[in-house]
Parts: sequence; C-alpha cells; structure tokens
Amino acid sequence: MMLENENAQDDIEIEESDNEKDNEEINDSEELEEKKREVNEFNLERNSAQNQIFIHDVGSGGFTVNYYAAKMEPIVSKLPVEKTFDLRKQEECIEFVENFKDTEYFTTAVLLCIFEAVVLTDLSDLRIKLESCLPQKRVSNTDDKEACAEIKETSYISLNSIFSVIGANKLVTEDGKLCVSIGENSVQALINMLEQFPLIQNLFINFSIVMTQDSKYHTLFYDSQLASSFSESWSAEVIDWRNRLYPELCLNPENAYLLGNCVYKLYKKREWDAKYILWQCLNLEKKWLWRVVSYAYILFEKNNIPFPFEKEFKTLLVKKVTYYRKSDFYFFAQLLIQSEYFRNCICCVFASAYKRATTREKQRIIAQGYIYLVRQSYYRVNSFFIRLPLVACDTRQQQTYLVDILQRVMTDYYLRRQMYVILKAYLKELSQYHFSEIEIKHIAAFCCNMSSSNEDYGEDIKGMLQECGSEAAKQVSDLL
Repeated sequence: MMLENENAQDDIEIEESDNEKDNEEINDSEELEEKKREVNEFNLERNSAQNQIFIHDVGSGGFTVNYYAAKMEPIVSKLPVEKTFDLRKQEECIEFVENFKDTEYFTTAVLLCIFEAVVLTDLSDLRIKLESCLPQKRVSNTDDKEACAEIKETSYISLNSIFSVIGANKLVTEDGKLCVSIGENSVQALINMLEQFPLIQNLFINFSIVMTQDSKYHTLFYDSQLASSFSESWSAEVIDWRNRLYPELCLNPENAYLLGNCVYKLYKKREWDAKYILWQCLNLEKKWLWRVVSYAYILFEKNNIPFPFEKEFKTLLVKKVTYYRKSDFYFFAQLLIQSEYFRNCICCVFASAYKRATTREKQRIIAQGYIYLVRQSYYRVNSFFIRLPLVACDTRQQQTYLVDILQRVMTDYYLRRQMYVILKAYLKELSQYHFSEIEIKHIAAFCCNMSSSNEDYGEDIKGMLQECGSEAAKQVSDLL
C-alpha cells in the first residue's frame, strides 16, 4: 500500500491488496525540514479555505462571526442622496430592486447581502462574476446592442454613491483588510430578496456555484460567509436547498469545510435538515463526504453540542483506515492541529482499527498510516501551535490508545526509522519556539510509550535524542 505516493490520484481509492512499500521515504531530519518548507510554500500559493483554518476560528465556525460589532470599525464616507434604502424592510427592499435592477447599485447590494463583508479590492471582480450569472436580455436590433454596450462602458457610478444608497460602510478588519459591508442588515435583506424575487433565487444559486469553483475566493473569509448565507436561506425556506443547491455543492471535494460549517450553523435553527445532510454524507458513495462530517464534528464538540451521529461517524472512520489516500491524511492533519476533540477521535479510531486488523500486514499498513499522519501534522506545527498531534498527546487516554501501534512501529526497522526522523525534525523546530515543561513531559511520555515493550528501545531512543542535539531533545532525554 503506497500511502505516500506523490503520483497517486486523489480520485482513486487505495486498494487493501496494494502492499508495496511507501516510496516517499525521508532519509533524515534535514530532508524532512526541507519537505516541510516545500509543503508550506505550496499551501500558501493555493490560498484555499483548506489552508486557512486558523486555531482561533475553528471554534466558532467562521472568520466573520460578529465581525461588525467586535472586529471592524466603520469608516463613514457618505454622500448626500435622495434616499437611503433599508433593505431589512421588505417594502424598501422591493422598491430598491424594482428601481435599480439594471444598475451597479443592484449587483453591489446583492453581493453585500450574500456576503457580510467584501474586500474592497475584490468588489469589482465579484460584481463581474455576479453579472455573468444574470439572465441575458434579448436584444434583436444591432443598434440596440451597440447602444447597450456603450451605456455599460460609460456607466460610471462612484462607490461612495452606491454605498450611501444601500447604507453600506467601509470597514477595516483586525488583519488590515479594507472591506465594505451592510453589517447585520445583510441576513434579512438577503431573505427579502430571495423571497420576493424568484429570479434572484436563480442568481444566488448560480453565483454560489461559481464562487465554490473559483480557487481565488475559496478562502475561509468567503467560505464562512457563504455558509451563513446558505444556512439562513435554508432555514427561512426561501430556496429549495435539498434539490437545487445542496446537490451541486456535493460535486466538489473543496466544499467539505463549507458544507461542514453550513451544517453546524443550520443545526441551531433546523436540526432535522442538518441531520439529513450529516446522514447523507455518512451514507452516500462519494468518497470525500465523510470530511463534511469531520469538520462539523469538531464544531459541534467545540461548542458543547452533542454530535448526533458520533458512533456512526467513528465506525465509518475505522472502516476506512486501510483505504485512506494522501489527500485524506492531509485533511486529517488540518483538523488535528485545530481540535483536541478530533485528536481524541483519531487516536481512538486508529486503536480500534489496529485491534480489528486480522493480519500482521494489515497492522503494518495501519501503523504506517499513523506515521504518515504524524508527518503531515508535523508540516503544520508552527509558533501558534507547537504541540505535534499524536506525539505530544493532550491526555493519558490518547497515549493509551496508541500503545499497540507504537509497539508495532518499534519492531519494524523501516517504521521506527521514519518515526525517529519526524521526532528529530520536530524537536529541532520546537527548540526555536517558546516551549514549556508541559510540552517536554508530554513528549517524554510518548517516548516511554514507544519503549514500553522492550527496555532496549529506551536506550535506542536516548541515542536518537542525543543525535538530535537540540535543547528540546536534551530536556526530553533528561526526563527519561
């Protein structure tokens, strides 16, 4: 089984009978450190939502939660206009759409209803994308076509004029983004538009699909806002979500975080519909939909909401352990860095799968999968999160779950060598950060766990730590 084959296709399931050795062997810690730099540079270039789930965001399910009250400060730039429309009020929303439907006022307003905040430099491009989703007007006369094109090209309306009419403000986020927003008004304004104008429903659906297919905007900032719009429109019953938008979102694996976030937000208002999505994702044949459940799981647990299908979810993960692909381990590592709940879950899953393995070869495949997951997690260790998941374990229970797998790792020269390479690279990097005695104790406990079946392994581990030569390694060695 080639868990780490760089050429493996993400849409091809790894077969259990494929027992070839992993051909992405890392020979030493320096090589692994270089690999980490390459991975992080690649992730930065992709700039997708999968690479932007930050520790302080995952608990709330989105970057923009309460941003208008706590994270942004309005920049007033109003111009005198005949009328400012309060789009929260149905009558004014109807009047606005009917009077401005063919103008930049309309497209800007729709964008600021779908998104609570839009980065100002993205506004023009997003407006073009939205306009491409509008129904095309039929113009039979050639002169009329040319006249329409000329009007469109020469139609200059200042942003401040548009913002003044729809009651929008410029704002600056905590990380320095200059945005525009209509704030708390966006949710009710969106519902008003979707409820009163069926054509805007089609526009909303088509534009949402375009957004989820565009990697430039597949970021946490926009995905979390789309999840809010989706959950609000579903709970308000202004769109046939089940039959129109949800099936489209299930076509793209990049939507796992978006859908998981949507489920979490929807559960608070329409529990049955949220359970419907979770159940579908656990039972449909699409190989990536379990990721939706994974992300929803940590949002539920982080916010002390009982997860409705926890038993079924863990059973599915155990069943799939010997079939995980490289992209699956990449996904796991993202969530392990974020959530202690998920770290507990994965330790339990690997322990259960190992105990159920009927042959030594299957046990080795599971142990190798564990090491590959640790390596992927190491790639994501940084100054904000310095504890390596599944090594510097949070609890004694996590350590207990890993006992059998670690014994298998230590009895296999190849697996043991790979584990040592990861530990050396991690301890060298840890020494660059401000670490505490707690981290050292947790790593020392892990090392004891590795040597629990044979005293000779303890001496071998101490030799590895001495070779590492870092301050963190020295302190771990002193505790052993």
